Amino acid sequence: MGWGPSEKLRLNVTMDIGCEEATNKLRDIMNLVDQLDTEVENLHNILRNTNATVVEEK
Repeated sequence: MGWGPSEKLRLNVTMDIGCEEATNKLRDIMNLVDQLDTEVENLHNILRNTNATVVEEK
């Protein structure tokens, strides 16, 4: 199972007059989602390469 672009969250933002602050905040959120997606992909690769098993703590 890959983590390609088709699996990443993508949002299209239209800027309207008076919405610049909200648009900037949304863009910040989109950047954080991209960073999180990259970190999840890195973790997935590490786990796959080490044949590690993830155990959920109770």
